[in-house]
Amino acid sequence: MALRLANIYLSKDSSGFFDDLREKFNIIEHYQVEGKNRKEIKLLLDAEMAEPVLDFIENRYGLQEGFRVIVTPVEAVIPRLEVEEKHVIDEDNQKSESEAKRIYREELYEDINSVSSGGRTFILLVILSACVAAIGLLRSNVAIIIGAMVIAPLLGPNMGMALAATLGDSALAKRSIKTIFTGIVFALTIAIALGWFASVDVTNPEITSRLQVSYADFVLALASGAAGALSFTSGAPGSLIGVMVAVALLPPLMVFGLLVGDGQFQTSLNALLLLMTNVVCVNISGVAMFLYQGVRPNSWWDAERAKKQTRIAIAVWMILLAILGILIHLEFGLLA
Repeated sequence: MALRLANIYLSKDSSGFFDDLREKFNIIEHYQVEGKNRKEIKLLLDAEMAEPVLDFIENRYGLQEGFRVIVTPVEAVIPRLEVEEKHVIDEDNQKSESEAKRIYREELYEDINSVSSGGRTFILLVILSACVAAIGLLRSNVAIIIGAMVIAPLLGPNMGMALAATLGDSALAKRSIKTIFTGIVFALTIAIALGWFASVDVTNPEITSRLQVSYADFVLALASGAAGALSFTSGAPGSLIGVMVAVALLPPLMVFGLLVGDGQFQTSLNALLLLMTNVVCVNISGVAMFLYQGVRPNSWWDAERAKKQTRIAIAVWMILLAILGILIHLEFGLLA
């Protein structure tokens, strides 16, 4: 059972706090520390219950001066907990509990925001993975290509775009788009430079496989985006899921750059078409998975705004996917 420790800071005159919580939620343990001007309350929660509990607290006490909630993951509890199953009394909160089989929304936001904001580490990861992927493609060495996939630097910003579309967060969307653009520029520069000096053989199986677009590639990209979103919402390690996302994004980008650098411009467009298709599919399925997992803003006005922006984002992605589908049909025909 994944646990979270919520440190809640309230004004000293706040009353009835535990009574309200006990009536509505199953709290594993709670502690209270009285300060001079305010009090600190610690709640030990099941990770899947953190969102409905903390949303309730924020709605009830969020306007108080000095209100703050700090959530930290719990690695272990000694002695081990013996938690009894209890029924949730309030039907609305029972519904919230059933929808929140994932980590807390704000924790999810911070996890994705941290890996979609770019920075020096991100650029270094892009450079390293691009070099490894390019060498693996040129040598037709699957093991080397998998090494680049494990690094998976493009996972974060694409999930950032999907979460931004789900929450209607324009600031996160801008950061994610900027990070993706930066990553593509660095990776593409490396690929073109290597393609300029190296001979790129289009009969190479690892390159040829990324010059065709079929229904299987649509399924791969859709599964990758859904798996990436699921890994974040469940709080599971994302390295394995990052491999799946990297499969759909980094290799075709590198093939495109290598062929451009080698002067094979017409052929390179096929790899670009695959890359664009994968990006669109990854984001569509990422948004769908976040919605399925019940990721929504807390306040109703933010939820209404997010709903409108999500519809717009999905419509744009679907239009782009339809355009790409037409181009793929014209270029390759109906591929099985």
